[in-house]
Amino acid sequence: MKFNKKILSVLFAAVLMFSFTACGGTEQPAPSEPKQSTVESTEKNETPTQPESKPDESAETLPDAETEAEKSEEKLPETETGFNAADAVTMEEVSKGVKYTFHTMPQTAADIQALVDEFGLSDRHNTTAFFMSSYVRYAENADDGLAMVDVLKGPQPLSDSEKAFFKERLSDKKYLPKSYFEGAKPENNYEPDSPWTIVISDETVSAPEGYSYTTVSSGGADNPRRVCLRIKGDNHYLWEFNGVFLSIRLPAEEDPWL
Repeated sequence: MKFNKKILSVLFAAVLMFSFTACGGTEQPAPSEPKQSTVESTEKNETPTQPESKPDESAETLPDAETEAEKSEEKLPETETGFNAADAVTMEEVSKGVKYTFHTMPQTAADIQALVDEFGLSDRHNTTAFFMSSYVRYAENADDGLAMVDVLKGPQPLSDSEKAFFKERLSDKKYLPKSYFEGAKPENNYEPDSPWTIVISDETVSAPEGYSYTTVSSGGADNPRRVCLRIKGDNHYLWEFNGVFLSIRLPAEEDPWL
């Protein structure tokens, strides 16, 4: 019996230890561990909230994107014709000077200004080529043509006498400006090839200091016509252009001998 009592006391002690451990003894997992899982679950719950803020950010940047698009549109030439200077003309150096091909002919002063902004007037050939395209426009619309020429005149716009000269010389010679473009000749009533192309040549005679010369040839004349430009800073502005108004051979439709 004594042996049995010892066994029972040992068993009873073991049961007590087991009960203590299972109900909150030192071997029980620390109560802070469930808090860690709670924190982790909270962080996980915060993760899905990130996409919710992204639409708000994109919504905020959307007006900026629209603003940039509007700005890019504002940079386009502000003309009713939708003129794009960069694509309107190409240039090629030739033995006599520079050949200009107008894929789109300018129609307004804003178009000419766009050409000046794109290519500049530091090259005298540019000024002359842009003037000749304005000359063509004058024969179609005098107001537009004069406004275009004024852009090329720089600090000194056309005088009243110069405007009167345009009107007088072209009143019965609407074909004259087109005669300076390639393919135009009396036999076809001075209809240029398409696209319109013109060669601006160098004058063999030296210009006075502060000025420069160029020449253009007409399909209805034997000799080239001079254009005089006045230099201010790096630019060559239109100065004297009477030569391109000189008479040429009549077009076929007006010449009884053709």
